[in-house]
Amino acid sequence: MTQSKRLLSAWCAGLTVFLTASPVAQARIFTDSFEGQGEACWGNLYIRTKTIEWDTDYSVCVGQYTIIKKTFSDKPQNFDYILYKLKHVNRTCSYPYIGLYYYDYSDGPYIEDHWSVMGFSSFNLYEDLNYKPVVTGQMAAPDNVLDCDLPFYNDSGKFGKPY
Repeated sequence: MTQSKRLLSAWCAGLTVFLTASPVAQARIFTDSFEGQGEACWGNLYIRTKTIEWDTDYSVCVGQYTIIKKTFSDKPQNFDYILYKLKHVNRTCSYPYIGLYYYDYSDGPYIEDHWSVMGFSSFNLYEDLNYKPVVTGQMAAPDNVLDCDLPFYNDSGKFGKPY
């Protein structure tokens, strides 16, 4: 084996080790499907590895997304969330920023875990909202934010599931 082939082989092996050990390569994408209920919230939320789809009576948002903020990795903890931003907003979508929130009700009278989705027409609306009282039901969401409970979900916490 020539010197250049050995160097190339060593470089490729090093790159492989780096890529498999790096957080970017190991980052898993949260995916799930949810069913909403209640006025303006009847519909479904599908989070796939590359696209998101949120269908409600008043807004249908579909497309590729970017994750703007995320507070959990494998298993969500109390008040963890992911904020998605649609890359391209279709005409029927009123909420290009979609927040998925997790709340653990194990201390209360409800089911043990709970998901909520909120739609924001701008990033400023997201930043201005204290979401914890909204998620727990202690405060209503402002009129310009759509807040929907997601009591029915497929397999919460799965990553990379290709629906």
